Amino acid sequence: MKSESKTIIILLSVGHLVLDSYSSFLVPILPLLALKLNLTPAQAGWLIPTMMISSSLMQPVYGIIADRYFKRAFTVLGPLLAAVFISSIGLASSLPMLLALTIAGGIGIGAFHPQSAALAHRAVIEWKPERQGTVMSVFSSAGTVGYALGPLIISTCVAWYGLEHSYYTIGFGVIASALLWLYCPALEPKRRDADAP
Repeated sequence: MKSESKTIIILLSVGHLVLDSYSSFLVPILPLLALKLNLTPAQAGWLIPTMMISSSLMQPVYGIIADRYFKRAFTVLGPLLAAVFISSIGLASSLPMLLALTIAGGIGIGAFHPQSAALAHRAVIEWKPERQGTVMSVFSSAGTVGYALGPLIISTCVAWYGLEHSYYTIGFGVIASALLWLYCPALEPKRRDADAP
């Protein structure tokens, strides 16, 4: 069980890295999107807050939903949703389509975080309880590394293949989701003994 917990922690951290890389795709290619879709500065300026609202500010809501209904679905599907929708923003042919892709991808990004942090914490408790601070800091830092790598990934893809081929970056999220689906357990409450206080 301890080796499984270690594997889970590693996969969750890698998943966090991959997921958060998508969260920083929009900024470096926003000028190209604005040019392609003839966006005004105000319209382009609303895209970043839209992403932040759907991915960050809504996390308490995602956490409540995950606790009540989905014990691992958000962790498994988060990178997939982010990959499918955020990597497709180069295909947007209108502002409404771009907003829809941004919001849908932001939901995947935001939904991943609460449940995955809970799973990482559960895994470290089962593996090495004395390392809670270390493991959670690694999990958190992995997301920061991903956020830093995102602009490099999307900029390189767009420079080589063009804005309309931004979906070439979808593979990272698909692989991360597949690995989490295979190895990530459900976050179920621990059972208490009948005579436990």
